[in-house]
Amino acid sequence: MEQFRTDDLACFLNVESFAHIVGEFMHEDWKPACQALLQSMKMILAQALSQALEQASESPANLIGHASRPEASSLSTDAPPRYPGLRHLLQRHLRKVSDSLCQQAELQVESHLAMEAHPFTQDDALFVKMNRARYARLKRELEVGLLGELDSENISRASKVSSALNNVDTVQNVIDDVFMRQEKMTVQEHLAFEMEIVLESYGEIATRRVLDRTPMICWQAFRSFGNLLSSRLATVTDDDLTDAMVERPEFAQEYQRLNEKCEKLRESIQLLESM
Repeated sequence: MEQFRTDDLACFLNVESFAHIVGEFMHEDWKPACQALLQSMKMILAQALSQALEQASESPANLIGHASRPEASSLSTDAPPRYPGLRHLLQRHLRKVSDSLCQQAELQVESHLAMEAHPFTQDDALFVKMNRARYARLKRELEVGLLGELDSENISRASKVSSALNNVDTVQNVIDDVFMRQEKMTVQEHLAFEMEIVLESYGEIATRRVLDRTPMICWQAFRSFGNLLSSRLATVTDDDLTDAMVERPEFAQEYQRLNEKCEKLRESIQLLESM
């Protein structure tokens, strides 16, 4: 607070000091947490896309993964895809959509944190929390003073308060003592107390907004992925597919060899059936 002192009358909170503390809170506490959530979103998205490609590779009608014909048992399940160009084409579009969504989410989170660095709210709960916190201290000191006059710990709280209130001198002494301590507080102590109240009350509201907004941005990225991928794949032309649908030479040779073997087996079966 001393860093932002001005030559104005030192009995009001410094708005610049408050905004600076809020900005540091957002940068040092919430930015790393939001970045960790974004990183988790990237990992989940990458893992989901990898699993989707693997499932597509293992499906009976796959074109991007391993051989699907039962006769191709001699081909290893770890063999390269039948159409590597098609797989690369799909991977490229998946990666671009994923990178675009992650980048957009990062920009939205950074924009939100930058906006939160400048304190503002129209939530009446801020003033309710401030008033509650401001008078909670006075209430606590009065209760401690009143209940502290009684030695017996076995007496219930209600009985302690009732007994203390029946003693007018005790009540008066406690009140005078509490208010005397309040009067002896320095201006710096009063301002620090008020700053603590405002920071704590506003911090609850700002934290609740960040806790809602950042996961919402990540969830929106997941929800938008399917539609964005469909839109992007719709831009793939017939020429792109023609270039991508080229079999590997090794696969084509193995496929031809197996087909010839199957044809010979069918001829042998027909010959046996005719005998």
